[in-house]
Amino acid sequence: PQLAEVGLPLRRSATNVSFIAGADKEKFATFDEQSLRDLNSRDLDQNVSDAELRVFAYDRDMGAGKCDDNTLDIKRISFSVPIGLRKRLRRKVLAAIDVDAIEAKVRYFRNKDSQVTSMLLEEIIEMEDVEAPA
Repeated sequence: PQLAEVGLPLRRSATNVSFIAGADKEKFATFDEQSLRDLNSRDLDQNVSDAELRVFAYDRDMGAGKCDDNTLDIKRISFSVPIGLRKRLRRKVLAAIDVDAIEAKVRYFRNKDSQVTSMLLEEIIEMEDVEAPA
């Protein structure tokens, strides 16, 4: 979001935006409209992946939370639950908070460099030590 705001001059008359630093005003980055779009874009994996997660937080109203992905060794990654699955998964997600590890079905969002930036949580596989709160 912040990079998109940096590109506001490109909406009017500018053709590129440059960043400079230091007393010598050395240019260290230049962006045009397309390069800013590329930085802000991300793709959703077509295939569902199995993942071992540790859920830390979940906002049931927003359908979003934070977790560690032990499978990919990513700490504090954001996840969201698709709106059509929120009601069905809400108790499972809440029960999974602070459990050491749960097995889940997810799809990853990746940036242009194929690095995972966030995920969609599509299913929590039942585990014996994870029980939904009453």
